[in-house]
Order: sequence, then structure tokens, then C-alpha cells
Amino acid sequence: MSTPRRATAIVAAAVLLFLSTGLKGQNFDYVTEEEEDLIRDAQGLSLRAPLMIKFLDNRIVALGLRERTAKEREQAKKDMAEYERQVKDAAKVKDAEVRAKPVNPDVYLRKVTRPELLRGFMQITDELMDNIDDSYERNLPVREHVEALEKFLSEQVPRFESLQAVTPSETSALEATLSHTKKAIEDCRNALKTLPKTLKQPPPAR
Repeated sequence: MSTPRRATAIVAAAVLLFLSTGLKGQNFDYVTEEEEDLIRDAQGLSLRAPLMIKFLDNRIVALGLRERTAKEREQAKKDMAEYERQVKDAAKVKDAEVRAKPVNPDVYLRKVTRPELLRGFMQITDELMDNIDDSYERNLPVREHVEALEKFLSEQVPRFESLQAVTPSETSALEATLSHTKKAIEDCRNALKTLPKTLKQPPPAR
């Protein structure tokens, strides 16, 4: 939400989609090919928004600002095992398609530099907010995703503030990320003031 168009739309009209165009065409320079495949595979904001927040969190972990839990590591193993099972099943059926291969969060970003991780964090934040904008314009429910993004970004501010930059490049990227994240939080909070609250569905009767 760094552009005047996006900020104005959210503040004035709470205009908060999943993009059908290729991500490389959107100058998505700091996202891995594995992530691009998974993002394209996640059709619909309900699938794409949590996935992109996960990619944001992967960068927080890669920056050393949070440790992955044992439960998260176990889930990563399960995701990979399920994918491998699907590949074997698909091999038995002609022209069968397999969903994008999941990333190993403890491996795939290990060679990415700090400035690249920080710039990727900003790009993914922008991409997710654009997705939300477009979904809102299509009259799709978006509040829960704005709430989730606002909560996640708010939790990262003190982590970024604790990060010690070593090089001028890291300092520049960190300062930009902090400013960018605070602006995104502000935009989310402004949008939440006007977005209708999500109705909680009662549990089904037993």
C-alpha cells in the first residue's frame, strides 16, 4: 500500500484479489520460483492470503527473528510427504496434474541475503494488499484477511526494531521495511473502521 492510489482507496472507500497474471510481470523480484508456483496454485483469497502471510513469516524466521516450533517443522514434513504421495498417484493416471510442490521453510531461503529477505517482505505485503483490494472490488468478503494481516504485521514491528543491521545495504532495507510495514498497518486499521464485521456462523446442531 505504498502508492497514493492504494492508500487513498483504502482510507476513503475501504477498497481492499487474487491476480490471474504472472507474478514476474508484476516485478516480483524477491519471491522464489517455488513460492510463485504455490501462489498461482492458491486460487481465491481464502487460500492465497494465509499462504502469503506464511511466506512473510518464513522471512521473519530466515532473518533469525523467530524460531520455528516443533509443530511447524512436523507440519512441513507432512506437507512434503503428502505431495510425494500425490506425485506417485498422478504417475498412474495419464495427464494427471499435481499441485505445486510445497517449500521446506528451513531450507529454501537459507541462501537469500538479508536485504533480499526484507525487500521480499515488502513485495509480498504489497501483493497481498493488492489481492485484498481486488477481492473487495468484486464484493467478496475480506475483513478476516485484513484483520489477519494487521495482526501479523503489528507483531513484526518490534522484531524489526530489534534487528541489528550490519551493512549499509541492510540498514537501508531495514529502514524501508519498518516504514513500509507501519504504513501497511495504518492502512489496514483505516480499512477495518469501515469494513463490515464478519458474521460468526453458529456451530451446526448435533
